[in-house]
Amino acid sequence: MRHGEAERFASGGDSLRELTPFGRDSIQTVSLQLLQSIPDIVDLEFSVGSSGYTRAQDTRSIVESILRPQSRRCSSIPDIEQLSPEASSEDLLPILSSLCETHANLWLVTHQPLISRLMSWLLYGSWEFQADTAIMQPGSACLLEAEVHGQGCYSLRAERHPSPMQANP
Repeated sequence: MRHGEAERFASGGDSLRELTPFGRDSIQTVSLQLLQSIPDIVDLEFSVGSSGYTRAQDTRSIVESILRPQSRRCSSIPDIEQLSPEASSEDLLPILSSLCETHANLWLVTHQPLISRLMSWLLYGSWEFQADTAIMQPGSACLLEAEVHGQGCYSLRAERHPSPMQANP
């Protein structure tokens, strides 16, 4: 998931930008819509992680508040530095591999361009953006699944995006 729409500026810098009211609403809506794509959610355990940026942490908190009452268990993963906007896609791979070994169902909140590059790698085996890759606007979420974790091994099961009709002018 890409974090929700955030303020344009924050006095303390980019990492402190908070979600806008629209950003909060769209995260809630998109998360609920994506969960409808998951059969037997009450039997599943989720682990939710994000970068340490305020907008990603706020998004993670909203997702967790939605997952907790609907799933068997929802736990937080401490901030993941490799999910920050300036992180290298390649640096995320060992962390992702480790997370996949210890957590059955991951919900990760990150930033552009990292999320689009990561999706291309997981779905198509290439870091280059693929025409079939979903455009991850603020608040977009995709559900990926794989029998084996690795490059090009995932399939896109569902994707949800904030409604452009609801966007702020």
